[in-house]
Amino acid sequence: MKLKILTILKCFMVFYGVSIVDESDRLYGFTEDAEYIEVVGTEVRNCDDVSIGMVTYEILAGYYAVFEHKGKAEDMLDTYKYIIGTWAYNTDYEINGGYSFERYGEDYYGSEDAMSIARIYIPIKNPKTEI
Repeated sequence: MKLKILTILKCFMVFYGVSIVDESDRLYGFTEDAEYIEVVGTEVRNCDDVSIGMVTYEILAGYYAVFEHKGKAEDMLDTYKYIIGTWAYNTDYEINGGYSFERYGEDYYGSEDAMSIARIYIPIKNPKTEI
């Protein structure tokens, strides 16, 4: 009897985590104690193709400040603390919108992997045209 050896190719899908927050303050709810809704999903070509019971959330085209988090998911709060507590107060950019999102791509190896990289996108106003 011959043993069949299957070659498994790495098939990776990009996932997103969208945090929808209250727009009641300067940071549009991006505070440590803010209440938010988290939507986790992946890209679809057409919202009509979404299964019953699933929801859609459209990420708008625009300008984003992008931050890289390298490490375990449990340490991501430290990256958000930097964004909220340091970057947001020391930048000329203004946060634009009541959401942020995280992108988990081919360099994300799982929530427990210290080498995982996730990118955090914070919507900002176009500094050249919006006041």
